[in-house]
Amino acid sequence: MEVVLPKCLKVGALFAVPFSFKVCDSGLGLLSLFKSGDLALSIATFLPGIAATVCVNGCNANTMIPLHYKGTVIPPLMLDTKRVFATKSGALNVKYVINDLINQATLIPNERANGRFLFVAAEDDQNWDSCYFADQAMQQLKRHGKDNYESVFYPGAGHYLETPYMPFCPSSIHGVIGKPVSPGPTQKQRTTFGGGFRSYLEPTWQTIAT
Repeated sequence: MEVVLPKCLKVGALFAVPFSFKVCDSGLGLLSLFKSGDLALSIATFLPGIAATVCVNGCNANTMIPLHYKGTVIPPLMLDTKRVFATKSGALNVKYVINDLINQATLIPNERANGRFLFVAAEDDQNWDSCYFADQAMQQLKRHGKDNYESVFYPGAGHYLETPYMPFCPSSIHGVIGKPVSPGPTQKQRTTFGGGFRSYLEPTWQTIAT
């Protein structure tokens, strides 16, 4: 499967991925989802005035496109489309297409950031291993003596940790693969929460909103 990507991504090219901003007294707050997570970590690392960054199901390495900031270039953690496989529904599972974090040069040096981090991850994310990436980001901060982070992990939740009460999305077109993928979990798995799957996300989204 051939994947065509831009040649590079520059810090500040915010049009490339979805972002939300909140201005507060202490600085700027960033809310990032999925691929935009690594760009948000990069902005918090390299740019001043970022008070808080929320990374929802993101990655702690720069993914798929080289990232440039002044004289710094962070090479991308690439994907291997040979690891894609079809689920029973016909949608693809892409959880294992991202290569392991062996190339340390792809890691975002988030220990340089002055603001706080909130890592939100779904344990049944079928897009990639969000919990692993969140753990790696926090371990990196801890190794550098930082305690400016916290995390919330959701068992049984998939890649789309939307705001509460949004409708269930069984599959969607992947921005890179270009085909329908399953974000996880299945509708059957979601019934284990009764009618409260979205309501149990409320505390985290209330925290983000404040």
